[in-house]
Amino acid sequence: MILNFNIFAEGENEIFTETAEEKPICRAFVLGDTKGNIYYSENENEMLPLASVTKVMTLMLTYDAIDEGRIKLTDKVTIDKTMAEMGGSRIWMKEGTKISVEDLIKATALHSANNAAYGLAKAVGGDVDTFVAMMNKKAEDFGFGREIEYNTPTGLPPHMTGRGQDIGSALGVYKLSLAALKYPEYIKMAAQKEDVLSYSGKTKIYNRNKLLGREGIYGIKTGHLDNWYNIAVASNLENMNSIVVVLGAETEKIRDEKIVSEIKLFHKDYKVVEFLNKDIPVDEMAVSGGVVKIVEIYPDKNYEDIAKDTTDVKFVVYRRESVKAPFNAGDEVGKYELYLDDKIVDKGSLVVRESVEGENSIFDIF
Repeated sequence: MILNFNIFAEGENEIFTETAEEKPICRAFVLGDTKGNIYYSENENEMLPLASVTKVMTLMLTYDAIDEGRIKLTDKVTIDKTMAEMGGSRIWMKEGTKISVEDLIKATALHSANNAAYGLAKAVGGDVDTFVAMMNKKAEDFGFGREIEYNTPTGLPPHMTGRGQDIGSALGVYKLSLAALKYPEYIKMAAQKEDVLSYSGKTKIYNRNKLLGREGIYGIKTGHLDNWYNIAVASNLENMNSIVVVLGAETEKIRDEKIVSEIKLFHKDYKVVEFLNKDIPVDEMAVSGGVVKIVEIYPDKNYEDIAKDTTDVKFVVYRRESVKAPFNAGDEVGKYELYLDDKIVDKGSLVVRESVEGENSIFDIF
């Protein structure tokens, strides 16, 4: 049986140039939900400079090492000459300074400090080459190895590192963001507007993501090169979870306005819809040999999803014409599949919510 129904009644970039007439708001963007569904996108497959969005993977690998017991938050990292002299966004440190892993995480996640990210790479990988190999291996493990290429722990341009440019597509950064949501400690850190570094006498640092708290935004990471601004954000607004990635905006203001406008458009076009409720029947079924002739059947779980008024909804029921008594509340009497725009989004069991005795059952024993 098929039922159809309507539901609503931070460096330098020398590569990319555009003429004034052709210049877009950004080079690429993606808006999707936290289930992997893409709703809006533009130029999502072009490989572009990641800038400090690269540091998301640096932090993910750091939390892996902590969870696996290879390092601790309290471990001290000795700052070497390369870290002490590193340019771009940075925190104060000099060669020989010992800084805790916890402070390096804060400085990397909030302040986007390049020297702190290198400190984490040293703590986790021992050296940069080993750590970069770990970054690319992790990208492969998560399924976006062809969409992101890591060369540094920071995203700094080649003239500052002597290494290749970290590059990725907007789609790759979207997938990276999905992976980052599986790291609750990182997401908690990325949502903080400020924090304190203990090693330098309680120095306060501030998150470079100025969108935190707007439109439900709680992360994930910013990045920029000269005239090249990137960001990946996660948003939870009106029970709708989304991830938005913008790469290659000319200014921070343009980048942030693009994020806000896309989230607002998403909430205008789409809503969260309850498609199935385990307490609301979806069909009736004939009963053979029972004290009642009809029984209501229910889905075994609730299901809601993001949809718009033009979404095509199809509910497919697999069951016999009748169910034979006796049976008990909770018994399975069929299966179902739910499709949105011809894509299966949920499947489960159909159950009865009442027990039914057979016609010849003996209720009293004398």
